[in-house]
Amino acid sequence: MSVCCGDNTTFFIDAVHSVLNQTRPPSEIIVSVDGPIPLSLEAALGEIEKHPLIRVVRIAENQGPGYARHAAILMTRHDVLAVMDSDDISLPTRFERQINYLLSNDLDVVGGFIEEFERVPGDLNKIRKVPLHHEHIVRFGKWRQPMNHVTIMFRRKAYMSVGGYHAYRSIEDYDLIYRLLVDGARFANIPQILVYARTGTSIMSRRSGLTYLRRELALIYRMSRDGFLSNSQWLFSSLFRIAFRLSPAFLLALVYRFLRK
Repeated sequence: MSVCCGDNTTFFIDAVHSVLNQTRPPSEIIVSVDGPIPLSLEAALGEIEKHPLIRVVRIAENQGPGYARHAAILMTRHDVLAVMDSDDISLPTRFERQINYLLSNDLDVVGGFIEEFERVPGDLNKIRKVPLHHEHIVRFGKWRQPMNHVTIMFRRKAYMSVGGYHAYRSIEDYDLIYRLLVDGARFANIPQILVYARTGTSIMSRRSGLTYLRRELALIYRMSRDGFLSNSQWLFSSLFRIAFRLSPAFLLALVYRFLRK
């Protein structure tokens, strides 16, 4: 888990507790502090750090979530790792379901569904479902992120074989997933909600505009260069994203609502 200056202290505490209160508890929790954080977060981190399972790695300047997560992963001691965001809530059975599914099916990466919420879980009644089987994940991944990133659990060996997260902002999760797919990692998603994911109106502003578009087009180019996308897929995907990311916020909201359905 990474935490940075913009994170909400209460949400962060809830996220940590949801990981500690698993039916299959983790063997260790690594929290990566991405640059300076406010006093309220420092106080919460000081209390949480007293727990015997929790270790903290600090990064002097904010480098983005990809860099921060990679720094945390380099500190891990175990072969199976899970991602968690600092403002979401893992369901109590998440780890138990995932590790059993990963090991029994000889997978490299396993994820699941998320239910989005704004104030309390269930208030939006929005579930992001993703494809379940490897072949469907590959096909879906040519157009959109095929995994709910906050739900992923993976083998450390597969992660390290592709160099882990790159220090890209905003699209570091999709970048990692496509490189794992190209490298031959085996994927699956469990058809169950594993995480309550906090969302809100700010998500539209974060996923629009020229900065986000440039990052996304650079990712699509890398996917084409590595043979994950054909030339026609690269062209169509690029044109769609140019039109989509530069659209008004209300249109973005309508499209996201349609895609969720």
